[in-house]
Amino acid sequence: MSIFQKNISIFLIGGILCSFSTSFALTNKESVTVSINTLNTSITASIVLKEKTLSDRANELGNRYDATIKSLGFQPDEVEALTSIKKLAVPSFRQDIAQAYLDLKQNILQDIKTSQTSLATLRDEVALGYTTLSDAQKQSYDAKIADIRNTYTAFLSGSSSSIDSFTTTFSGRILSDTELVKKMMQDNGEYILFIRDIRSIYGKLEGNKAQLLLNKETLDKQILPKIQGGFSVFSANKKMFTDVIRNDLTSGLVKAMVAQERIKKQETELRAYIEDIMNKWNEYLAKNFGQDEELLSATKDTENILVLEKELHDKIYDSAGNIQSLNILGSGALLADIAKINSNLANVSAILSSLIATYGTGNTLGSLNDKLTTAYKAQILAYRADFTKLLENRLNNVLLDEKNHSQTLTLIDQEEQILKQNLGAVVSADFTEQLIKSFNTKILALAKTDGRSDTLKKVQMLMYRYNRIVTQKKIDSTTLIPYYGIRASLDSTLGNIFLSLENKVGKDVLLVKFPLISDKINVLLGTNLSAKNRYTLLVVQSNILKYLEDATK
Repeated sequence: MSIFQKNISIFLIGGILCSFSTSFALTNKESVTVSINTLNTSITASIVLKEKTLSDRANELGNRYDATIKSLGFQPDEVEALTSIKKLAVPSFRQDIAQAYLDLKQNILQDIKTSQTSLATLRDEVALGYTTLSDAQKQSYDAKIADIRNTYTAFLSGSSSSIDSFTTTFSGRILSDTELVKKMMQDNGEYILFIRDIRSIYGKLEGNKAQLLLNKETLDKQILPKIQGGFSVFSANKKMFTDVIRNDLTSGLVKAMVAQERIKKQETELRAYIEDIMNKWNEYLAKNFGQDEELLSATKDTENILVLEKELHDKIYDSAGNIQSLNILGSGALLADIAKINSNLANVSAILSSLIATYGTGNTLGSLNDKLTTAYKAQILAYRADFTKLLENRLNNVLLDEKNHSQTLTLIDQEEQILKQNLGAVVSADFTEQLIKSFNTKILALAKTDGRSDTLKKVQMLMYRYNRIVTQKKIDSTTLIPYYGIRASLDSTLGNIFLSLENKVGKDVLLVKFPLISDKINVLLGTNLSAKNRYTLLVVQSNILKYLEDATK
C-alpha cells in the first residue's frame, strides 16, 4: 500500500471514529439530568448512613449507660422509675438522650432534605419543561446543582462533627450521671426492693393475662362462631321444658280444684309446692345442664377481670410504664391485690381453656341436647307423680280433718248441753263460776286440738256468753238490789259509747281491747269497792261480754 493510500485509510478510519464519538456525546439536557441523579443518589445514601450512624451511637451510649448501672447492682428501669417519681434528683439519661437524638436528627437532616427537594424540583423542570437545553440554560442548571453540592458537602462534614459532639456529651453524662445515681439509689434501697417485688409479681400476672387474652381470642374467633347457634337451641329447650313442667303441674292443680272443692281451700299452699318443685328443677338444670350459663359467666368474668387488672395496672404504672409513687407502708395490701388479680386471671383462663377443650371438637352440643331431652322426660314424670300423690294425700287429710272437725263441734255442743243442765240446778254465783270455768277449759282445749279458726271463734263466743252469766249472777246479789234502778240508764249509755268507739276505731280493735278491759275489771272487783262502784263495774263488764258475744257469732 502506498503512503497516500495509507493516509487516506487513516483519514477514513478517523472520520468513522469521530462520527461514532459525536453520536454518543450527551446532550445538554442529558448531562444536567445525569448530574442531578448522581447527586441525588449520593445525598440519599449519605442520609441513610448518617441516620444509621446517629442511631448506632445513641443505642451504644444507651447500652453503655445500662451496663454501667447494672455494674452498680441496679436495673435501668429502676432508675427510670425512681427518677419519674422524683425520688432521684438526677436528670433522666434515657429521656435526655432520646430527645437529643430526635433533635439532632432533625437539625442535621433539615437543610439537606430541603436541598434534596430542590434537586427533585430541578429534575422535574428539566424533564418536563424542556426538549433541549441551550448552553446558557445548561450553565444555569449546573450552577444550581453546584450550590446544592456545596450544601451536601457541608452536610457531610457538619453532621459528622455534630454526631461526634453528641457522642462526647453523653459519654461524659454516663460517668457523671451514674456516680450521682449510685449514691441516690443507695439512699432508696428499701424502696428499690419494694418496686422489685412489684415488678416480679406483676411479671407473673402479665404472663397469666397474656394466656387469658390468648384463650379469649381462641374462644371468640374459633369456638363461639361454631357453638352459638347450638347454645341458642339448648337455652331455648331449657326454657321450653321449664314452662311445660310448670304448666303441667298447674293444670293438674286446676283440675283437682274443679273436681274437689275442698282442695281449692289449700290452693295457696299447693301453688307454693309447685314453686318448690320448680326450684328443684332449676337446681337440677344448674347442676347438670348449666353449660350455657357457664359460657356466659366465663365471658362476663373475663371482661370483669380484665377491667380490674387495668385499674390495678394504672394504679401502679404510669403511661410510660414506670412505677408511680407508691406508699411503701401499704405494700402489703398492694401485693395482696396483685396476688388476688393474678389468681383470678389464672382461674378464668383455666375455665376458658376447659371450654375450648370441651367444644373444640366433636358434636358436644348435639349430645348435650339429647341428654337434656331425656332428663326432661324422666323428671316431668317424677314431678307429676309427686304432685299427684300430694293432691291425693291433701284430699284425704281434708276429709279426715273435716271428720275430726265435725266431731269436735259435736263434743263442744255436748259440753254446752251438760253445762246448761248443771246451771239449771245451781243458784250460787260462786258455784256457777266454777262450772263455767271448767266448761271454758274443756272447750278451749277442744278448739286448740282442732286448730280451725271457725272452731276457735265459736268457743270464744260461748266463753263470752257464759262468762256474762257469771257476771249476771254477781249483779243479782241481794247486796246490790238498791242500785237496780240505774241499770237501764247504764245499759243505754254503754251502748252509745260502744257504738261510738266502733265507728271510731273499728270492731276489730274492740275485739282486742275489750277482753283486756274485762280482765282489768276482774282485778278491780277483787279490791275493796263500794257497793255502787261494784255494781257499776259488773254492769260494764256484762255489756262488754254481750258486745263480744254478738261480735263473734
